[in-house]
Amino acid sequence: MVASDCYRRHRHQESFRFLRLIDESVPAELGAHLILDKYSTHKVPKVKGWLARHQRFRVHFTPTGASWLNLVERLFAKPTERCVRRGSYRGVQRLEKALLE
Repeated sequence: MVASDCYRRHRHQESFRFLRLIDESVPAELGAHLILDKYSTHKVPKVKGWLARHQRFRVHFTPTGASWLNLVERLFAKPTERCVRRGSYRGVQRLEKALLE
C-alpha cells in the first residue's frame, strides 16, 4: 500500500499530519515501515514522541547515494511524467488533484 497526499510546505506539521494519515489508512493489526530521507522533520520532539507511542511504525533512513532508492523514485516517475511534464493546469489545486488520482 502507498499512502499519498500533497502539502504545500514540508515542515514537521505536515510530516505529523502524514503520519496520522498513514495511521488511519493502515489496519491497526499491520506494521508500517516508513522510508525517510535525512530531512529533519522527523527529529522534532512532537514527531519523535508520536513515533515512540506508535510502536508499529518502523522507521528506516535512506543512505546517501543508495541505489535501492531508485526503486522508490520510479514509483513517482509515472505521475511526474503524466501530470507535471505533460499536463496543463490552471492552478496548484488542479495539479494536486491530478497527481492524487
